Amino acid sequence: MNRKILAIAVLFVLSLGVIWAYWTTSSQPELPEKSETALTVSYRSSIGDDSLSNSELLIHPPVTYHNLQIFPISLQAQLDNREYVTLADALEKEWVVLRETGNVSELQLDNLSKHYIFIQSGDIVKGGRQDRTMQFDVIVPPLEKDIPIASFCVEAGRWSGREDESPAAFSISEKGLSSKSMKLYAKKEGDQGKVWRSVAKNQEKLTYNVSDYFDTSIVVNGNISSSSLQLTLENKALDSLRKIYAASFEKLIGNTEYQGLAYAINGRVFGIELYNNSGLYRDLSAKCIESFIIEAVSLRDSFGNQKCDERAVQEMLAIHQKIELAENVTDKKVNSITRFKTLDFVGVSEFITTDLELGKWLHINFLDERDDEGTAVVEHGRDRIIRGY
Repeated sequence: MNRKILAIAVLFVLSLGVIWAYWTTSSQPELPEKSETALTVSYRSSIGDDSLSNSELLIHPPVTYHNLQIFPISLQAQLDNREYVTLADALEKEWVVLRETGNVSELQLDNLSKHYIFIQSGDIVKGGRQDRTMQFDVIVPPLEKDIPIASFCVEAGRWSGREDESPAAFSISEKGLSSKSMKLYAKKEGDQGKVWRSVAKNQEKLTYNVSDYFDTSIVVNGNISSSSLQLTLENKALDSLRKIYAASFEKLIGNTEYQGLAYAINGRVFGIELYNNSGLYRDLSAKCIESFIIEAVSLRDSFGNQKCDERAVQEMLAIHQKIELAENVTDKKVNSITRFKTLDFVGVSEFITTDLELGKWLHINFLDERDDEGTAVVEHGRDRIIRGY
């Protein structure tokens, strides 16, 4: 009898151990993928001062959480001798004034400081008559005033002040566009209607996936202005899920070992951000990673939870040396010291921002053009299920 009791007790303890092991492993975030060395990408041929000519990039193994992989990238930054201040920091320190012009597609900026201000395409500014996003990268020289800033509205339903916000100016730029489709519609196609539709679709997908994650009905649209992307990105439930993702990527934020990031969702590389200035990477990495996370949340239910490796990032970077294959090249002088070049390849767009005073590229962005919103809303009884293609 005692042996039977002992055997039953042992089986009970072992069963508890299995249950505990399953619960702890299934509830923990995925660990970063391990690899011995980074993948080296060399650019030896010269194709101009606004290129990666004669430089070497190291693509490090990805850090992974659920359906999002982020690959840190190292390069030898050539513009570290110049300090650039982000729009978010400049607004917070009141070094700039960014104001309404009465035109949805243009704002105006005064630089009151002795610093170079860097505005990144996709930066969102909150306030004014409507929340806006910036169309192009812009480098603003010290003490320059009345600088026109091309913009798009990311809030369709308002043309007046909102609560205690000034209708005449903007004071905060903490968020950025949260999908590559929005970014492409803004800075490549320049299509306000597509930007609005992309915002609405992003809100719809976020509502579905946040509700699904927390197993309760959650609407991420803001109560004050349901069309505002800014207010959606401030939603508490969405921010809670963002923080769950973000815990895995903390070591990438502000890390001076890196000057760039590539990101993949569900095993497909969506984009790459490279900075030729270590300070800019330090100051913009958090905003970049937040936008990657929000996009990954919006696609939690799509495509399957697949993974890729550094070679997929290398493939996207490889187009940089194939400028002759570009279907279209647009070269725009944004202001006296900023050139913004767009190269349209099959399936990928590359955007190169050059500091004309220094004659070197400052920011390069690659975006996959395949439809990240390749989804259809399918009716299943009362539930609207968003499915990937």
